Amino acid sequence: MYQLAFLRCRYASPIVREARRAFHASRKCQYYIDGPQEPFSPMPGRFPKWASNGDETFGFLKDGANVFIHGGAATPSLLIKELYEYVMSKNLKDIKLFHIHTEGPYPFNDAEGHFRSTSLFTGGNCRKAIQEGRADYTPIFLSEIPLLFRRKHVQLDLALINVTPPDKHGFCSLGPSVDVTRAAIQNATHIVAQVNDQLPLTRGDASIHFSNLTVMRAGSQPCHEMSPRPASEVEDKIGQIIAENLVEDGATLQTGTFLTNIPRFTICSSGFGGQVDFLRGAAVSLDGQGKPIIAVPSVTKRNETKIVPHLKLGGGVVTTRAHVHYVVTEYGIAYLFGKNLRQRAHALIQIAHPDHRESLEKAAFDRLKVMPSPD
Repeated sequence: MYQLAFLRCRYASPIVREARRAFHASRKCQYYIDGPQEPFSPMPGRFPKWASNGDETFGFLKDGANVFIHGGAATPSLLIKELYEYVMSKNLKDIKLFHIHTEGPYPFNDAEGHFRSTSLFTGGNCRKAIQEGRADYTPIFLSEIPLLFRRKHVQLDLALINVTPPDKHGFCSLGPSVDVTRAAIQNATHIVAQVNDQLPLTRGDASIHFSNLTVMRAGSQPCHEMSPRPASEVEDKIGQIIAENLVEDGATLQTGTFLTNIPRFTICSSGFGGQVDFLRGAAVSLDGQGKPIIAVPSVTKRNETKIVPHLKLGGGVVTTRAHVHYVVTEYGIAYLFGKNLRQRAHALIQIAHPDHRESLEKAAFDRLKVMPSPD
């Protein structure tokens, strides 16, 4: 807040006055002064249009538009279908889509020239298209995706969202998937909402007043679900090791299935894009009890070791070695915090699959020029 403090100084020196002029002329000042629109706040005199088909919903869309799509369990499948049909029928070109993982049908990746998807947190329905060059992926922390919209790196023309019907005060809810969507609707020129009576009501940052919407389109659909698969014997063993050795009485865990109607509650859930955020958060917890844990089976389904001396060519780094404190396999726990490379190599080899330990020791010696050891 130092930058704002000097703006309020009544008797400023010439240096401060010059800094003030520079700040007022900057984009940063405009962010502080204008700020993003607040979707919770009613907009007096504004009412959205109710649409009954794709032409009414997307009639304002132009070539080259940047479109955000609500993802996760709240993916608006009706709007996705109608957006695709409208763009193809009107022969619109170069519509750019931005989203975290979406669920359900996703037809855009086969419409080259009309659509191009950029995934900010890749799901199963885009992975193949990215590998084949028909869609894009942007590596970014989950916590920093909102900055893409707030800093106008991506200027959104339209946000497609899934909401509950308005209550008596005009407030809708984004349901179970608030994530980066709040930042998208704060910065989009137009907001089109699928009004879904099957979407669960959540409070807090999930709230948006209907007067902030451009178009409302009735569309009842159940939330998208991902059926859990049964845990394997190896995964059960890893879980047992963690529970018996690393989880203390009174520990806070990321768990549970559903929370509703608690305005001040914040729930953390993550995936690939948020791994570093949560590991770092656990590592620097104020009570000193946080434990950043990487849990992984020792081998793949092809019996290839998951503990390796180096990454394969083209392998992306998600979590750096400095972030990793605990690594757990079915063979035990490797505690890496504060250890040098020789000690880290030894600890990791001890929890590798026995069939691969000898080759890992040799690889470690070739790289470090010294045998791995615990001291």
